[in-house]
Amino acid sequence: MGTCFNLQRYSTHDGPGIRSVLFLKGCSLHCHWCQNPESQARRTDLLYDPRLCLAGCTLCQQTGHCQRQGETLALAREQLDEAARRQLAQVCPSGALACQGEEWSLARAMTALLADEPFYRRSGGGITLSGGRALLAA
Repeated sequence: MGTCFNLQRYSTHDGPGIRSVLFLKGCSLHCHWCQNPESQARRTDLLYDPRLCLAGCTLCQQTGHCQRQGETLALAREQLDEAARRQLAQVCPSGALACQGEEWSLARAMTALLADEPFYRRSGGGITLSGGRALLAA
């Protein structure tokens, strides 16, 4: 199916009734007003939240993929391959570094989305595809 970065259940803001919103990755438009800029790249992204970074921790530096500059980290995201992004997220004890995006099969997506079917039927809701372009060719 493609790369997904979030499944938001019990949403009441993205259409009528109770909905499940599947956020996809991959959009070639790069609109300035994009509500989900983290969805633009097709690949898994490495997110960094400096508020969660533990002072004095050097585990990410020990991987050789980043450098600490004062209170923050210097990451060359463009130079990190999938394995390096995953390694950095795995060694981070606080979640300051986290991977966003995971390849989902159509079967996995349908299983997850149809688990909420009773809510859709009762409320007149359904499924919303958001994030990247849902019909972007693989």
